[in-house]
This record gives sequence, C-alpha cells and structure tokens, in this order.
Amino acid sequence: KDCNVIDRVVGYEDASHFASSLLVAASGGAKAVVSDVESAHPTKDAGKWLVAANYYAPENQNDKALAAFKKVLTLDPDNKLGKNAEATYGVAFLSSGDEQYTLLADVLVKFPDEVDADQANMMLLRHDFNSKHPDDAVRRMDQWAMRHPKDGQTFNFFAWTAAEKGVVL
Repeated sequence: KDCNVIDRVVGYEDASHFASSLLVAASGGAKAVVSDVESAHPTKDAGKWLVAANYYAPENQNDKALAAFKKVLTLDPDNKLGKNAEATYGVAFLSSGDEQYTLLADVLVKFPDEVDADQANMMLLRHDFNSKHPDDAVRRMDQWAMRHPKDGQTFNFFAWTAAEKGVVL
C-alpha cells in the first residue's frame, strides 16, 4: 500500500532508477557526487562515477560522461554494483564513428534485455540502412524479433526506415 502513495506523489519510476535516485539523494545530490569525482583525490566508488556520468550526459558534457562511464567499468569489472550494462551502453552511445556501431553491436549481445537495448538496436538498424546494407538490417531485425516479439516500436521503426530508403522487404 505504501508504494501506491509514492506512485501518486512522484509518478511511477522503475525500481532500479528509484533506488539510484535514493542513493543520489543520500549522498548529497548529484553535484556533491560530481565534486567527489572531480576532486584532487577522486572517489573509487563506481556508484558515484555512474551518478556523475548520468549527470554529465544530459548536460552535454559528453567527454566527461564517457570517461565516467568507462571509470565505472574499470572500478567494477566484476559488476558487483550491477550497473555494468548501464555503463557499457553509456560508453557505446557516447562513442563515435565506426567504434560506436561496433560497441553497440557488442553490448546488444552482452546485455540484450536492458532498457537501452531497443535504442541501440534502432541505431544499428538505421546505420545498416544508411550504409546501404539492408540485408544486415533484415538479419538484425530477425534476431531482435526472436528475442522481443512484442516490440512494436522497433518493428515500426524498421518498416519506416526501410520505406524511407526505398528498400523492398
């Protein structure tokens, strides 16, 4: 019953994001955490680096966000925090050029059911179509459909992107 009161007050937020929000609040807020990672003796707490990465990214401080996501993976190689998927997707999304597409493909294999997987898959589909490799897009979509048969958003994206590029399916 208590969760219903929280839902009414702040709206629904999935448990993992809500827990992260509580950790940020308990540590004095995102700016306090950023101070910890930017200090002369940066924290070795992977959780704080993740908070900093998620603070930098929407502020368009992409180089700092990328470095912070990488630091999470360095500090927690065994995924004890349980946030390596989020950090790995962050690294992939913030990378550029061909490296980005390679990292996105790798992270989709390693963490295919994460929240960010659909966005990564759509970026790869668009890349396949833009680079004139529609067969790769079809193969990627077949693999996605087998694992996510109810993902109408990605199916629609695939169909619209194919139509935009003049690809007959």
